[in-house]
Amino acid sequence: MDINTILSMKAVFEEKALPVVTTVGLSLGALSLLAYGGSKIIQPHVRSVEKGGDGLNLASSGFAYDAKQDIFYSEKKSWQRKFGYLQAYDEAAPFMNCIFHSEPIRFEYEGKKWLIELWKGQYGMATGCEIGVYTKEIGNLLPGYKAAKQQDHLFLTATLVKNGKVLFTRADTHWWLTGFVLGEYSEPEELSAYVRITLKTSAMCDVFVEELERLGYQNYQVLRDRKTVAFVFDVPYSKQPVMHSGIVRNWIMGINRNYCDLYQASGIEIGHYLKENEELPTELFPYGSTPFGGAPDWSGCC
Repeated sequence: MDINTILSMKAVFEEKALPVVTTVGLSLGALSLLAYGGSKIIQPHVRSVEKGGDGLNLASSGFAYDAKQDIFYSEKKSWQRKFGYLQAYDEAAPFMNCIFHSEPIRFEYEGKKWLIELWKGQYGMATGCEIGVYTKEIGNLLPGYKAAKQQDHLFLTATLVKNGKVLFTRADTHWWLTGFVLGEYSEPEELSAYVRITLKTSAMCDVFVEELERLGYQNYQVLRDRKTVAFVFDVPYSKQPVMHSGIVRNWIMGINRNYCDLYQASGIEIGHYLKENEELPTELFPYGSTPFGGAPDWSGCC
């Protein structure tokens, strides 16, 4: 599919009163928003593609593309790390078309408060999962956490499974391990994340496992080998943000499904497109702050 065909699709979408986007545009614009752990209100900044070691690095976005698995993932030095973590990010995520399950695991170790949080669900028009590692000093009463510094990065592994089918596996020493399948629509309940985390020490693993058990995980659900722990993030034990359920959730997920269908129907192979185009036309980018060219149309929602 050439650029003229893509732009003509844009006109068709406009005629149907859908937001002003094109399939490739909303796809790549979504990359900025996948980092809801940073700032939710972000304008797309991806403008070029650079060839990297294991895939194609998307300049300025903080993400890279894994051609073998056909997924996007966050890089260690992504600019999103400057924003750390706030509970408000999870609460506000539906307004950026993200509906997910979350599992925050908080504990203290070596004079620091640690937060290792898990997410799985629908991020606009992408299905994905995340493991984030954040810290702050004990005594810090502010609600937020900073992204873990390099010396506190952990070896993380996540395999995302949808209804028994493996979508992808990511493994790396990281502060924010992610994977996103563009154009894949999933209800969070359909997804299971098989998680493995290697903590810094066996003592740290002790504290982490204790917190898992406090949340509700049973002994038989948690496997441990010295300082490494493995478990399945399926049904969350933590209280979920209010806006991820009810009318708002259903409305947002309907929008997400619609755009996943449009992407699939377009026949665009994003990996092939990135390989063939060193620079992406600015016309292909959504004009607003969501993957859909602006804030969702909330008319008729409530």
